[in-house]
Amino acid sequence: MNKIGTLIAAVAIVGCFARPKAPVDTETTLVEAEAFADLGGWSVDQQFMDQMGSSYLLAHGLGHPVADAKTRVALPTAGKYRLWVRTRDWVAPYGAGQFQVLVDGAIVGTFGKGGSGAWDWWDGGIVTVASVPTEVVLRDLTGFEGRVDALCFSRNLAGAAPPNGKDFAWRRQALGYPEQAPSAGSFDFCVVGGGFAGMCAAVAAAREGLSVALVQDRPVFGGNGSEECRVIPQGKWGNGPFPKNRNIMEEIRALIPKHQGPAYDDNYKPDSAAWDRWLRAEKNLTVLASQRATSAETKNGRIMRIIVRDIRTGKEQSVSATIFADCTGDAALAEAAGAETMWQARYALKEGLGSSTWWAASNRCEDVSFPSLPWACRVEDELDALTPAETKFDVVDGGSWSWETGFYRDPVRDGEDIRDTMLRGIWGWWDFAKNRSPKKANYAKMEIYQMGYILGKRDAHRIIGDYIVTEEDLVQHKVYPDGVVDTTWFIDLHTPHGEFRTAGCTDSVKIQSYPIPYRCFYSRDIANLFMAGKDISGTYRAMASFRVQNTTAQMGSMVGKAASLCVRNGWTPRELGRDHFDALKAALEK
Repeated sequence: MNKIGTLIAAVAIVGCFARPKAPVDTETTLVEAEAFADLGGWSVDQQFMDQMGSSYLLAHGLGHPVADAKTRVALPTAGKYRLWVRTRDWVAPYGAGQFQVLVDGAIVGTFGKGGSGAWDWWDGGIVTVASVPTEVVLRDLTGFEGRVDALCFSRNLAGAAPPNGKDFAWRRQALGYPEQAPSAGSFDFCVVGGGFAGMCAAVAAAREGLSVALVQDRPVFGGNGSEECRVIPQGKWGNGPFPKNRNIMEEIRALIPKHQGPAYDDNYKPDSAAWDRWLRAEKNLTVLASQRATSAETKNGRIMRIIVRDIRTGKEQSVSATIFADCTGDAALAEAAGAETMWQARYALKEGLGSSTWWAASNRCEDVSFPSLPWACRVEDELDALTPAETKFDVVDGGSWSWETGFYRDPVRDGEDIRDTMLRGIWGWWDFAKNRSPKKANYAKMEIYQMGYILGKRDAHRIIGDYIVTEEDLVQHKVYPDGVVDTTWFIDLHTPHGEFRTAGCTDSVKIQSYPIPYRCFYSRDIANLFMAGKDISGTYRAMASFRVQNTTAQMGSMVGKAASLCVRNGWTPRELGRDHFDALKAALEK
């Protein structure tokens, strides 16, 4: 196990969570930034913790410095410490996201400019702490995505930096948490992922009488359809062999505010609080929000339990269940459990599925200046940023879903760089529009007032089942006897237009309403693992059809009912489809 100095300390963050009972090491104190008592204007970003080791604080200020994040740290004693700060210059060497650290009101250093561009511990030098507990402040200087993972105060003034990696063992010890995560409960069914598919799977199973846990790594539900991503639900429903798969989805849609404005696509904003209340009202359902599933314990090809980690405090819990469902959209649970997955980049073809972040601008009463940004994606012509259709308008007042990037990159392993490229593309366009465009007078009073930092992903790692549905199945309408959930969206792949835009659909082949085989909804490797959502067993081009939310929601409803049959009868998902498919049909028809 890695060590910091001789031992790794426990930390107490006053006002955020209780002091750990483990003995405090007087050498080193770890402070997780996301666990600050007062986050100010900083946001907790958990999207990439599997790659870089933790959630972190992000200064997503739309070009305006966010309010200070503050906490009080119970250091062992007053005196001298060496301060280490884990951060990165996300556009090295420009320092787009610089910030300061203050200890007891004194600025001890400016961070976020320099280094390799990777996550690392930065040496903040020697600080003198006059009294304990001491106040620590993070002060954003730019409003352009400064980020902080953790701070470390070391009494060993000449010591080495803390371990740098995604291994959580040293953090667990430093925070005084037990090596064995306490149990959050044992359930019949555990659903990981709180998008449309996950919500429907959890509610469907709970209404069948199962005890259900729903694990979601954000404080809000809806996934791509949440208020954080704002992807409007698409796809027809009710055309397939089991039209009642749509019922729970329609409850979700009924909670979306009906008056979205004249341009529904651009103004779509669901009521996340209403979805949260709806889920928590389900009597057999335990909601575990802001919890990231980080690992899975398997035995004889079955998942026995998973470990979930609070995205703010880092506290871990275990969740045991008879049956699990991966509704993450990234195959995250399946990969943690060792199931085989697939992902294909489309390098050889002029098509892809990237990721987007929604943004919008509006007019102010007076001119609004905007700085030139040398670190943003360079735009020198209207067509570099807009499709031909969009150039008919003198003013762009919002970013549609044609703002897209990461077409040929792994949406999981390259996720942070994909998101950051998207932000650099938006700001590069805005720099051009405000400062260099021949039409810049049209933008003089405009200011970006909303922009997402949670990626809206189209692409996905997919879990291999007993069958892999293909484009040929959809286009040639090869119907199998175990078809259960219809996909209706066309083969919807996109043509890249530069690094951060799409010129629209590459392939708009229409399909008939197609029932996806049941064999695509469970893992061929893990005996008790279902999947619902865009990570089901299908090829890249088939996913271009079944990835939309009105379709994935119906998948979730079917999987929830299938899970209830498996639990009650002691069947695996495979046994249900192979030996008892009539029982599933009856459940889906009623």
